[in-house]
Amino acid sequence: MMVPFGDRRRAFPLVVMAVLAVAAFGAGRYSLAEAHPSREDGRAGSGQGSSVPAEEDLGFARDMAQHHGQAVLMSELVSQNRDPRVTQLARSISSNQLVEIGQLQGMLSLWGESWLGDDEPMSWMHSEPHGHEPHHHHHPSPQASAMPGMASQSQLDQLRRLPGPLQARTFLLLMITHHQGGVLMAQTAQERASTPVIRELARRMAYEQVEEINRMRGLLVALECSRSGAAHRSTRRSACGS
Repeated sequence: MMVPFGDRRRAFPLVVMAVLAVAAFGAGRYSLAEAHPSREDGRAGSGQGSSVPAEEDLGFARDMAQHHGQAVLMSELVSQNRDPRVTQLARSISSNQLVEIGQLQGMLSLWGESWLGDDEPMSWMHSEPHGHEPHHHHHPSPQASAMPGMASQSQLDQLRRLPGPLQARTFLLLMITHHQGGVLMAQTAQERASTPVIRELARRMAYEQVEEINRMRGLLVALECSRSGAAHRSTRRSACGS
């Protein structure tokens, strides 16, 4: 599912203090020499990649930070759910993605780049690899202004209002879709980014989100088994393991 994301500057606020705290952790793992290379180094080089960020590196860092921000928001919306399995999962997702927001925005800061760029969201993913076309000549398709997997405002409003079991199920469905979009973004960055640091972050994000998708699918089955009750277990034997 892909929905228009709109102007970055109207995106919901991230937890600023948490982001600033973890930015130092994430960015500190990498040397200043890598973050501030000589521009004469250019983009050329070996198959190991360049230390100079390209459009794909910057776009992925900015867009994935915003994408992660919605996952943090969704997790906060279910923080009072009565199912401890759901609230534990939500806390884990929120914690992991805040750390990764800090790593992404920390790298942008070390590169001397703003956290919010002027390009259309997702333009890095839909342009030619390592393209150098000037921004004022670039006319992105409708897909280029959409982030894959993002929930709409009406879906977020519904998630906030739903009662316990329905809220838990809706959260899992929305977050699975959200993670699937994140995996697509990360896999694209892993293939197209210039810097080893972004490629490695993208690889790890894709792996972790696939793991979480599998966990959420298992929890969906468990919720459905609980909802079905004893009267229907005979027809759901294989899924519920009884």
